[in-house]
Amino acid sequence: MTDRLSLFRKSVSPVSRISALCIVLFGLQFAAWAQTTNTITSASFSSLQTAMNQGVPTVVVLAFDSTISMTSVIEVTSDTTLDATGHNVVLAGGSTGGVFLVDEGVTFKMINVTISGGQNIGADGTNGVAGTSSGSRGNNGGVGGLGTPIQGGAINTAGNSLFINCIFLTNTATGGAGGVGGAGGNGSVQAGNGGNGGAGGVGFGGAIYNDKPGNLVLSNCTFSGNIAVGGAGGVGGANGG
Repeated sequence: MTDRLSLFRKSVSPVSRISALCIVLFGLQFAAWAQTTNTITSASFSSLQTAMNQGVPTVVVLAFDSTISMTSVIEVTSDTTLDATGHNVVLAGGSTGGVFLVDEGVTFKMINVTISGGQNIGADGTNGVAGTSSGSRGNNGGVGGLGTPIQGGAINTAGNSLFINCIFLTNTATGGAGGVGGAGGNGSVQAGNGGNGGAGGVGFGGAIYNDKPGNLVLSNCTFSGNIAVGGAGGVGGANGG
């Protein structure tokens, strides 16, 4: 037995031993990095944004009772849990781009949080080009561009989203307005017609829009006053003289 053990010890080179040690150390280090926890103790949008943008799986504990004004949308790019258990936390919409955008393949969990007044508004269509005036006949004005469709007044998720004991109040998804039609050109014999106004964009999901290939799970959540509306159609351009 002693001879076999001695033979084994001699057969393991120092390089092999160092490699094995590195594997163990780096494995432990990876496990430590697998998930981070950040606790926020005051209502600060910048603190929330920083805590959620760690690039690794993250648990964000909201340990305060107050309202955060969401001045811009936060894109969720890695697995994130937002937990306000035991507290009264409101995320109030303060921009026109929604509150959260969850990327494909990401798991987003939100617990005991209220989102109120989120707005996601599509861009308006471009205005049509005015028709040129050309001697006896004016040219017609161009058609106004289409308003941009919009998805999710508070949350647009293409990932795997789970909401537990959450409240969604008065969030709105509004499609962009259609562009105004271009004015017709002037002509001494025949004036150009004004262009048609563009169609307004469609609004989807007043509170949440679950985009493909996402999965959405709701548990004991409340929805009230959330609406999705299409944008207004653009006004037609004036006829030429």
